[in-house]
Amino acid sequence: METVTAFDANVVVPEEERALPGRRETYAELVRRLSHQSVVKHFDAYADIDWDAEEYRIDPDDPRWELGCDDVLGGTAWYRGQFPLRNDGRIAGEASPGYLFHPLAPERVRETVPDAKLIVLLRDPVDRALSHYHHEAALGREPLSFEDAIDAEPERTRGEEERLAREPGYFSHAWWNYTYRARGLYADQLERWLAVFPREQLLVVPSDDLSADPGAAYASVLAFLGAAPHRLDSYPRVFERQYEPMAPETRAKLAAEFAEPNRRLYELLGRDFGWQGPEG
Repeated sequence: METVTAFDANVVVPEEERALPGRRETYAELVRRLSHQSVVKHFDAYADIDWDAEEYRIDPDDPRWELGCDDVLGGTAWYRGQFPLRNDGRIAGEASPGYLFHPLAPERVRETVPDAKLIVLLRDPVDRALSHYHHEAALGREPLSFEDAIDAEPERTRGEEERLAREPGYFSHAWWNYTYRARGLYADQLERWLAVFPREQLLVVPSDDLSADPGAAYASVLAFLGAAPHRLDSYPRVFERQYEPMAPETRAKLAAEFAEPNRRLYELLGRDFGWQGPEG
């Protein structure tokens, strides 16, 4: 995975002159392959929000996270270097599909931007798994069929999360590419974030809400950020891919596997998203 940065090692900008998510600003986690580009793109028309929408720009595995904050190439200085030079009170934010799932991300975010607002978009984990698979297959990184890839996931990813937690800066291709089922265990991931951030700093938006009424979902995000209400003329989907539907027996198998994790998620959030269960 390529990480693109805008930091110039020859120019060190005083920290207070950079806009960093965390004071009046926001952070966002957009779970992989759920057309999150639509949400981020909507902010382009809002004058009071600067959104760094370039996917993978800030990688939670980037070794520069591990350098001291006084090092001009790493830590807070490096992270702050990704944001525009301004201090005019506007909201700044950025998004990545990796933050929710990374075992070290909550602590790193808290250390860097403890007051940030956290936005999480969640998709039915069965549909998310299939979309993730086709994303990897389209990139030439997945040679297996969907069913074989699902079956191979435990062996492919064995020990990788433990190594990520044990070796800061380590990047796992297997963990990034082949975690079709593991990334759908949302309750486990959200509990990790809620262990270090208060609930009021977290907004969870199911992708069904975004699809059914994007205007209302957009308004809820603005309200959460403390931004003034703002309506758009339209809310187009920015990214959409067509592919063969999942085999019914495979869908039933995955729905059964996710039934209990989904129940835990609904209990954690106090809302039933109505994702298809094994009997649905």
